[in-house]
Amino acid sequence: MSGNDNIDPTTETNAEISENEKPEEKEESFVEKMDDMFKFSLASFSAISLCLLYDTPNNKDYRHSFIDSLVSHLSLSSGVGNTMKALSDNDISQESDVFIQIIISDKCMKENRLNLVKDLVHWCVTSSGGKYDSRSRFLLRHMTWQLHVKLEDLEDVEETLIKMLREQTEKEKLENDSVRAKKARNQKIKRFALVGLAAAGGGALIGLTGGLAAPLVAAGAGAIIGGTSAAVLGSVAGIAVITSLFGAGGAGLAGYKMKRRVGGIDQFFFSPLTSSDQLSLTITISGWLSGDNESNFFDVWSHINQSREQYSIVWESEHLMRLGNAFEYILEGIMSYAATEALKYTALAGLLAAIAWPATLVSAAGVIDNPWSVCLQRSVQVGRQLAEVLLAREHGQRPVTLIGYSLGARVIYFCLEEMAKRKKHSGIIEDIYLLGAPVSGKVEDWKKFSSVVAGHITNGYCRTDWLLRFLYRTSSRHTEIAGLQPIAWENRRMINIDLSSIIEGHLDYAKNMNAVLAAVGVRTRKTFNNEAKSSISLPNMAATATVDLPVSSKSCADIGALGEAKVDKKEETKTNETLESESSADESKSQECSDTPARKV
Repeated sequence: MSGNDNIDPTTETNAEISENEKPEEKEESFVEKMDDMFKFSLASFSAISLCLLYDTPNNKDYRHSFIDSLVSHLSLSSGVGNTMKALSDNDISQESDVFIQIIISDKCMKENRLNLVKDLVHWCVTSSGGKYDSRSRFLLRHMTWQLHVKLEDLEDVEETLIKMLREQTEKEKLENDSVRAKKARNQKIKRFALVGLAAAGGGALIGLTGGLAAPLVAAGAGAIIGGTSAAVLGSVAGIAVITSLFGAGGAGLAGYKMKRRVGGIDQFFFSPLTSSDQLSLTITISGWLSGDNESNFFDVWSHINQSREQYSIVWESEHLMRLGNAFEYILEGIMSYAATEALKYTALAGLLAAIAWPATLVSAAGVIDNPWSVCLQRSVQVGRQLAEVLLAREHGQRPVTLIGYSLGARVIYFCLEEMAKRKKHSGIIEDIYLLGAPVSGKVEDWKKFSSVVAGHITNGYCRTDWLLRFLYRTSSRHTEIAGLQPIAWENRRMINIDLSSIIEGHLDYAKNMNAVLAAVGVRTRKTFNNEAKSSISLPNMAATATVDLPVSSKSCADIGALGEAKVDKKEETKTNETLESESSADESKSQECSDTPARKV
């Protein structure tokens, strides 16, 4: 027998097993791949962006906290941190272009730019204890745009984190079920023991269910995060992070129940428009209902695709239906083409005296004044109720975008007003879009929103909205109405877009909602079709471009003109021939705007 014949065959097998059980080498994290120049440039770029977006004194603590966390994440010295704070406070003047170029040209970015986005998103989520601040997300949007990364890619990264954690949760759940079943068969454990085992084995899992939350668990995050971030998510602190991010209750907005009424509200709840879970969400608010069907709360928003998790507020449907019926009565009873043109002129001229309005319209005013007055009051109360929900973080620690038309925009306005009065109101609202808002157009009334809204405040208005003008005919309080004019606030947040070439009056907001949303930069489902994308990309990009420099009233007007001209040019698919003259007029308007310096995107 040869020497080889004396070898135990199990030895070779054990050797193979031992070889297979060798721990895999730890994959190098993205931060570890960065050189010092890249880290310093990234920190500088972040600090300069913070100064550009959040330079007010009330945001100083946020800027410094952000810098401290980022410097620690990048393993930079405290001296560098002090320099970055000086940059964020504008104590040191420096342009960001040189740092952006260093970042883009680095070999790490050339391999895959999304690696940096992944790192920043995961760091933002974990470093703040599970609070995805709206200021941080808007900052990431600004920085990724500067680095030529699309918003959709940022959202993909955010969604990837959720999906990976959900998959791992399901895997852990199946494994636990298998263990319980095996022990039940082999040991014939009683039912109460199984319950105890489930508590011991599955207690670390977080089952966050409902329309607003995803089932998450810390394990598995390392597959996309790697390094320290994965360790944080895998710890007890990581479970707290996830719970904070999506809300501890689990039911979220879809399961929200009004615990106490604000004022005389009879109806207020959230209904999901899309079921996908995301690290940011959108809430829409309708302004009236046509007919006697509550489905109108959702139908008007059927094509919106601003985020992958969207809700609509169902509120005071009885009163909104009564108002919608009054609107229809006014139109059906007295409207002719000649009367419509006369009313548009009246609204455009700003004539508020009752003698300026047609006698037939004034005589029918009683039909509409009462439901309008009731809904005005209810919208204030609903706005305050919405503020309570957001301040209580019923949606978790995630940024929210609010979109509303007519009285729905008024709900948003008074929500912001209420939040501005309360403590800890920053970091919740990302963007707002008010369309045909029946609220004050005075600058002083809007400035207080700068600490509430992290991103853009978009005011979509129509100069020829005769119905809105008529409803305010007897009001001496608001001679300036946001739904009829731009807000002359020179702030990078404020964007005014004239929709007069897209809609003719107040009721057209609901009828032409897709065109209106495209004009103000809100994404719709058609955005992701190639043809539609080219037709509405300019307003959206222009709105983002205003972040780069302080926006003057002149530049706001330019953005609005460019936005409406671009949308009108692509309205050729409409069959109404009367739009042709308006489209040509807008093209000449955009030609005039071309004489002014244009922002490069």
